[in-house]
Amino acid sequence: MEPLKYIFYFFLVVFIGIQFIRPAKNDGEVITDHSFVNNIETPQNIRNMLSNACYDCHSNSTKYPWYADISPVSWYISGHVEDGKNKLNFSEWQKYPLSERRKKLEKISDLIKRRWMPLHDYLGQHPEAFIREDELESYSEWFANLEID
Repeated sequence: MEPLKYIFYFFLVVFIGIQFIRPAKNDGEVITDHSFVNNIETPQNIRNMLSNACYDCHSNSTKYPWYADISPVSWYISGHVEDGKNKLNFSEWQKYPLSERRKKLEKISDLIKRRWMPLHDYLGQHPEAFIREDELESYSEWFANLEID
């Protein structure tokens, strides 16, 4: 039994030690001069959908759950948020070239229609992000038909 006790203590010390290694939080402003909703007339239902289903991973501000302060979960969430922001950041929308914004609108429409966004593992912890069937087509069409210049 002695070796098991030492193994347990070793992993306990490692677990406690990694709690001091924390990634920076994504806690900037969602709505900026460059943000999507500040530069595109956006209906309230679309604003609500963006806030509930998109901004945590695709803006400069994330609402973190309580368990996001526990390593190594914090590392996973941080990496996920950084990856999402690298693909699309609604807080920095106007900084994208026009051609890229148009492509992103097509991609948003397609991903919503296929139910690839929001991600299924995100929906498990954030039921408010679920897009109902009756909303799915209208959201997808709104992004697909949005004219920008």
